[in-house]
Amino acid sequence: MQKEEWSKKIKDMESVINDRISELKVKLESLLNESKEKYAVQIDELKQKSEEASREFTKKISDLQAQLDQASDEWKEKYAAQIDELKSKAAQKQSEFDSKIAELQAKLDETSGDLREKYRAQIENLEAKRTELLKNCNEWSESAEEKFSLIRIDLEETWKQISDVMKNGISKVKNHLKSE
Repeated sequence: MQKEEWSKKIKDMESVINDRISELKVKLESLLNESKEKYAVQIDELKQKSEEASREFTKKISDLQAQLDQASDEWKEKYAAQIDELKSKAAQKQSEFDSKIAELQAKLDETSGDLREKYRAQIENLEAKRTELLKNCNEWSESAEEKFSLIRIDLEETWKQISDVMKNGISKVKNHLKSE
């Protein structure tokens, strides 16, 4: 196989590996974006629910506060206790929503990290294979060039010897014919 053919095959193999690396990087970005979108939707839904719950608790507390202002002393204590209870429930609900949002964010970060690690390993593996391929091809190319050079030198020497023997033989035949 000619050196040009080897060079072309090497470049083709390198191109295939580079294309695969690019595909993996694009796939990684796509999967990361999908994960972000999926978790972003869930986080937005939780934030909306949290805001709705906050509005409901605020309205209930406001209504109880209005009733408290109009109530007698006996009822004021009852309404004050209900308001404190609602404030406590509101804080608890808000804490639950915040925990769920934090949990989803952690899952998103973990998923992103896992995806990055998975594809990083594949990409590094392909890059290592590409480097090894190029190294081997260069070694083979140099080795082949050295062998062809040695063969060429041997052929030149052999041809020179054959040529010298033929010239010598022809000279002897000519000299023999002249002497006859």
